[in-house]
Amino acid sequence: MLPIIGEFLRLFPEITVKLLQSDRNVDLVDAYADLAVAAADAAIAGVGATLLLEHDVAEALSAGKLKIVLKEFEVSAVPVHLIHVSRNLMPLKLRRFIEFAAPRLRQSLSGFGKR
Repeated sequence: MLPIIGEFLRLFPEITVKLLQSDRNVDLVDAYADLAVAAADAAIAGVGATLLLEHDVAEALSAGKLKIVLKEFEVSAVPVHLIHVSRNLMPLKLRRFIEFAAPRLRQSLSGFGKR
């Protein structure tokens, strides 16, 4: 997701993005956030074993920062969603980002879960 956000910001420099990084459920309204992105930093930092989606940690896996353990317990592929508060309250910048990001996510995630 971060490379897509970076590309979006290069194309739309007038739009600012506030990134909120959390490994817990976040109330997007209370956090004044338009979109939530979960992070795998704790696992990369060696805090312990965790269950993460392959597409969330693909770079860390290929760089050797993480490794798959207990492969026999891997779960089936799951869909990815861009979550936002409400269409009625959606700012134009968020609508533009979703229109920009959705096809790129589809393309970048198309190879995962097909082993």
